[in-house]
Order: sequence, then C-alpha cells, then structure tokens
Amino acid sequence: GLVGWVDRLGGLFAGAALGLAIVAFVLLAALSLRLPRPIAAGAGGARVTVPLMRGGATACRICAPYFPGTTWLRRRFLAAELRAGRLAADANSTKKI
Repeated sequence: GLVGWVDRLGGLFAGAALGLAIVAFVLLAALSLRLPRPIAAGAGGARVTVPLMRGGATACRICAPYFPGTTWLRRRFLAAELRAGRLAADANSTKKI
C-alpha cells in the first residue's frame, strides 16, 4: 500500500545519503594519505572528488551549530578539495599528448 511505498522511498533516500557520506569519507581518507602517492593521485583524479569534498564541507558548515567537531572536519574537507584540485592539475599536465 501507500505506507509501503513511502517506506521504500524513505529507505532509498536514506541509503543514498549514507552511501554518499561513506564515499566522501573514503575519498577524504585517501586524499589525506601522503604515501603511497598513487592512492591520493587516483582519488584526486576522480571526477566526483571535488564536488563530494565541497558537499562535505557544506554539510559540516550547516551542522556546525549542532554537532561538535564539524568545524575541524570542514577544514579537512576544504584542504582535501584543494589537494584534489592540485593532484588533478598535476595529472593533466603530465599526460602525454
């Protein structure tokens, strides 16, 4: 019935949000690694990395009044976004034509 469909849709959106959060944290961890460099370079070269890091920083800014530690986490997301941009630029500049 109707309640079942609402439950399914709610579960779909909750699962998608949880999946995005997990991917954002995995990419954040990969970009935070200094060695081995190929892991950070691979994470930085992914097309979804910069938008996910920006989205994580935005979510932390919104949640800052309610959850402790989100200001620190927001700084980590912003630093990872910058590193991803640098790694992507390095990867593009070293590609052979």
